[in-house]
Amino acid sequence: MDIDKDFELALLMMAQESRMAGDVAYATRMQLETDASFMTNKHYAQQLAAMEKKVLLDTEFARKIQDATNRGQNVDHPSMQDAE
Repeated sequence: MDIDKDFELALLMMAQESRMAGDVAYATRMQLETDASFMTNKHYAQQLAAMEKKVLLDTEFARKIQDATNRGQNVDHPSMQDAE
C-alpha cells in the first residue's frame, strides 16, 4: 500500500531531521565550550601578564630605592614614595 510507504518515508524523514537537530545541538555545545575555554585562557594570560608587569615595576622601584640609599639620599622624601 502507498500509505505504508508514505508513512515509512515520513518516519525516515523525521528520524533524519531529529539526528540533524541533535548534531546541530552537539556542534553548538562544542563551539560554546571551545569559546569559553579560549576566553578563560585569554583572561588567565592577561592576568599573568599584568602580574609580571607589576613584578617588573616593583623590582625597578626597589632598585631605585636601593641606589638612592647607597648614594646616601633621603628615601623617606615624598618624591621617593611608591605610587601605591
